[in-house]
Amino acid sequence: MQERRFSFALKLVTEFSVIVAGVLVALFADAWWSERDNRQFENELLSDMAEEFRVNVAILDEDLAWNDDLVEHIDKIIALSPDELALLPDKEASDLFEPFALLFASFDPAMGITRAFVNSGDLTAVKARPLRLALANWSGLLEEKTRYSRNTHGLVIEIAGVFAIAKSDGRWSRSERQEIVSRIQFLRSNTGLVIKNQNKLQNLAIEIVSLLESH
Repeated sequence: MQERRFSFALKLVTEFSVIVAGVLVALFADAWWSERDNRQFENELLSDMAEEFRVNVAILDEDLAWNDDLVEHIDKIIALSPDELALLPDKEASDLFEPFALLFASFDPAMGITRAFVNSGDLTAVKARPLRLALANWSGLLEEKTRYSRNTHGLVIEIAGVFAIAKSDGRWSRSERQEIVSRIQFLRSNTGLVIKNQNKLQNLAIEIVSLLESH
């Protein structure tokens, strides 16, 4: 009788052990598979973001070159003395103050994948803390870019309005010349902020590419 009870108890323990082992194996396999999927998702995400930021570096190269030319053009206008400004022929004044020549390049980033990832709020998909911080900093700089670009665009519109009125009769009065140069001086200041922001964005984009390529 005692042997039968011992055998029954041993059978129960064995069966229980098999069940527990099976559950543990299943949990381990599920965790391994989930971790594998997470790693694959992270690798694909990092690869796609790296390509986007390479494009952003190239875009910023072009924008900064354009804005440097704009600053050079504006500085020529600002450098004119009151007498030089007054003596400038109307045709030359129109060419100098042409709104198209005063357009700035506002950085429009390639951000489909990165924006969706950052806006999701789930930055835990990227395990590297320096990369998470860099992406958060990038988002902040883009908000700053929007503010500077909005202000600068408003000044360009104001200049275009003054230009249209002055050019309508083909003559530039002294007051019109002074007014548009005054607005162009504000444009120079704001363009400087745009360029400073774009330099920060470019340096950070290069850093992010480096961080992405190291993972």
